[in-house]
Order: sequence, then C-alpha cells, then structure tokens
Amino acid sequence: MLGLEEYLDALRTATARMIADATEPPRPDNVDWDDEPTSEDADWDAISPTAPEWSVRQIVAHQGMVHRWATGVLTGRIDMSAGPEVTDLIEAEGMNTPDPGGWLQRGAEALEWVLRGTPEDAELPFFLKNAGNPRDAWARRQAHETTIHWIDVYAARLGSAPDSGDLDIPAEFAADGVDELLRGFLPRSKSGMRTTRDVTVAVHATDTGDTWTMRFGSAPPQVSTGAVGDADSTWHGTAVGLYTGLWNRGDQIVQDGLDVLSVWRERAAVAW
Repeated sequence: MLGLEEYLDALRTATARMIADATEPPRPDNVDWDDEPTSEDADWDAISPTAPEWSVRQIVAHQGMVHRWATGVLTGRIDMSAGPEVTDLIEAEGMNTPDPGGWLQRGAEALEWVLRGTPEDAELPFFLKNAGNPRDAWARRQAHETTIHWIDVYAARLGSAPDSGDLDIPAEFAADGVDELLRGFLPRSKSGMRTTRDVTVAVHATDTGDTWTMRFGSAPPQVSTGAVGDADSTWHGTAVGLYTGLWNRGDQIVQDGLDVLSVWRERAAVAW
C-alpha cells in the first residue's frame, strides 16, 4: 500500500480531472470543429465508451454519492451495509443539482477532511481483503474509485477509450490499484470470476516489476504476490495498462498462453 497523503493527493487529482473533463465538450477525433467549443457545449448526457450504461451526469452523481457514503461510514452516520434507500437518495441529489461539478467537489473535500481527522488506528468497518488499516484502506479505495471513474468521463469527452500510455497516472499508484483489485476484490465470495477447470494466471507489470499469481476454478479465486513458472496464462503490460485493462477500461494487456483474459472480460465485474 501507499501512504495516506499519496491517496489523498490522488483523490484530489482525479476529482479535479473528472470535473474538468465533465465540463469540457466532447472532442471526438472524427469531428471537424469549425469553432472552438466552450464549456457551454459540454454534454452531460454523453455516454461513456468505457461505461456504456452511464452518462457523464450519472458517473459524476455516482462518484459524488460514493464520496458521501464513505464519509458517512467513516463518521458513523451511515451503516456500511446501507442499501438503495440511502444511496439512491444521495445519487438523486447529484443527478438533480444544477452544479454537478461543484457538488462532486464538495463531497470530495468533505471526505478528505474526515480522512485527515481519522486516527490511523481507528476501528472502522471495511469490506475488502488484504486491506491494511481501515483508515488508509478507505483512502485507497476512494482514490482508485475516483480515478477509474475519471477515466470513464475522460473517455466520454474523447469519444473512445483512452490509450493507457496517454493517461497521466503514476506507475506505482496504478500497480497499487491492481493489487487492490486482485487481492482485495477478487478473492471475495461475491466474485463472479470462476472457471470450469483449474487455471493459473501470472500477472506482470513490466515497468514496476510487480507480479501476482491468480488461481481460478469453481471456488473463489486465490491470489498471491509473486509469479509462478508454470502458469497456464501470463498477462503483462505497464502498470497503467494492467490497471485500466483489469478494470475493463482498456485493452493494452498482452496475453501469452491459454486465453483466460476473455473470461475475465465477461465475469470479473466488481460486485459490492
């Protein structure tokens, strides 16, 4: 894991980028702009190519809801198991606000303020495995959640999924996000990543040197750090390429051996 300050910096950066890209007009490459577009041309109803079930407005409302939900859990005002009766109300506020960007910013600032005021050894509920101390785990989760959804908003502005090489994301942060996904989300019983036969996948970040081993079968996946020499399939790419690819926001992962990546694309969606 990284440190609290690194997660808070990433949270601020991703929030600012999401607001900037949400308020910028779409700029698809195949459009010949006669006049330079302005923020008044921004399309809040634009659909994101990387999250095709959501518009930009829905992504921003969702992200602002998640920030407020996390703040509520950290302060004890919201139970972590709260269902749609709580989250839908918050999200509706974001959908209906006349200033979605400002609404998102206020929620992120409140979350950062609460995280800074939370002791490192505070006893807090959390929901992922291999998470470390809960305060930093919450900061980590919110930093990566916001970064991934910023990519969705950025993709909506571009009109296509961005190339991972064009994303200004530190490699160490991306590798940390891969670790959270593989060792935090994937081993949970809710994980849909199952295979009809036992298979082993090695994952290698070519720039940071980080490696993971995933074992799939009929039971919840088993994930460990380090590589094995007899993997059925090997996935490699830059840390950012793995980060976007494993979150199904890009296709820069190179696969050698058995095709397990196509199964991942179909079954590895995160369930809360």
